[in-house]
Amino acid sequence: AFQPKNLTPPPGVTHFRTADGSWNNLNNPKEGSAGTRFVRNVPLEFIKPETAESMLTPNPRTVSLKLLSREGPMKEFPYLNMLAAVWINFQNSDWISHGENHMDELYDIPLAEDDPARKRFGQTAIRIPKTRHDTTYGAGGEELVPITFINEVSQWWDGSQIYGSDQATQDRVRSHVEGKLLLTDDHRLPLDEHGIEVTGFTRNWWVGLSMMHTLFTNEHNSVCDMLRASYPEWDDNRLFNVARLINTAGMAKIHTVEWTPAILPNSVLNTALNANWYGILTQLLRRGKDKKTVAPINIRNPEMGGVVGNPLNNHNAPFGLSQEFVEIYRLHSLLPEELIFRRHETGDEVERAPFSSVRQAGSAKLTERMPMADLLYSFGVQQPGQLVLNNYPRFFQELSIPGNPLLDMGAVDIFRARERGVPRYNDFRRGLGLPPIQKLEDLTDDSETVRRIREVYGDGDDVVEKLDLREEGVAVRYL
Repeated sequence: AFQPKNLTPPPGVTHFRTADGSWNNLNNPKEGSAGTRFVRNVPLEFIKPETAESMLTPNPRTVSLKLLSREGPMKEFPYLNMLAAVWINFQNSDWISHGENHMDELYDIPLAEDDPARKRFGQTAIRIPKTRHDTTYGAGGEELVPITFINEVSQWWDGSQIYGSDQATQDRVRSHVEGKLLLTDDHRLPLDEHGIEVTGFTRNWWVGLSMMHTLFTNEHNSVCDMLRASYPEWDDNRLFNVARLINTAGMAKIHTVEWTPAILPNSVLNTALNANWYGILTQLLRRGKDKKTVAPINIRNPEMGGVVGNPLNNHNAPFGLSQEFVEIYRLHSLLPEELIFRRHETGDEVERAPFSSVRQAGSAKLTERMPMADLLYSFGVQQPGQLVLNNYPRFFQELSIPGNPLLDMGAVDIFRARERGVPRYNDFRRGLGLPPIQKLEDLTDDSETVRRIREVYGDGDDVVEKLDLREEGVAVRYL
């Protein structure tokens, strides 16, 4: 029932349709642009939208309370700092956003009789707005297509979180002088009418994002100064676009050879990602500063010479980010309950702030009194939470937002994957060509973890088929 019809492409064109239903090929500028669909990692037969009953089985709130809730002090990553947590949030803002949800179309997640939120908030259910519809659904002649959703931001690694994914936003953040972005006289981001910093993307804003956006906005302007000194004849537009290219390349390199090997530390992955950036030969033959992104003698092969500056091969599939990619990158357990701020000169603690106080307009209030150098230092010496079961931040399970006194992001994380047709864990493995697990002990040899999972997902023979992909411990094992 979920197999699309009329998906045979015209001669010489790939199999992929854009959001407006038109055929896309490798040279089409629509590829990966804002407003195109999220793609999939798995064959279409695995994209099975859940029924109303199965979306609540097991209840996402129960999964959140029993398997995600942080118990006692946060379990800390012993080898990471909070900059790693902020970084992936900053990068996700560049890559993925489902846009504004439908506030007039709601799902109800029932609360159990003994749920603490019933007494505290007087609610019998958590109300979650539906994900924004793909308004191009069925366009181009398809009678039946798999469930699809639109990415409101550009899917390329193009720094759109700073520069925007549309012309109006880009015009708003630019100074239109010497290629630079807007900054205040003290090198901070200007504020809008709501007291939130002006930049390319501000959904789910907090001080960690403010810090990264401020850093890379200043970097862009510094690159403009460097370029203008070398190319005084360049106009504002050329300075802006080349500086953006350089700034974004720096982000891509940090993520490829620093962030990913740090959060997933193993020698094979470290070698592979460095080879991805530098090329296998440079990775094998050069060390430290001797490694150049583009070698003096470039080998025109993405494996041997690296992907940068070499011919692309999209393997007949236009570029896009997948719905499954979105789910794996829900890494909320990295966040602590409170942030600790210190002076970078001395390391002395000067302030503690609950996470809820540094969201939205609270971010600018903090940066007004806290120098950026102190913020960067503070995040650099505080550790994030481990990506394991029962380490989800408590404040995220009792968020209060306009129109909704209780929003449990742990429950939302589980629910969104089901709503968006993301396969459950075992089906996802099958879709990737991996063998499915046969028993819970294939996930972990910890008997207490197995007991807790059974308490939520049941103890039948089919329990392994019910596991959600996004459930924290499972997600980390997949990664």
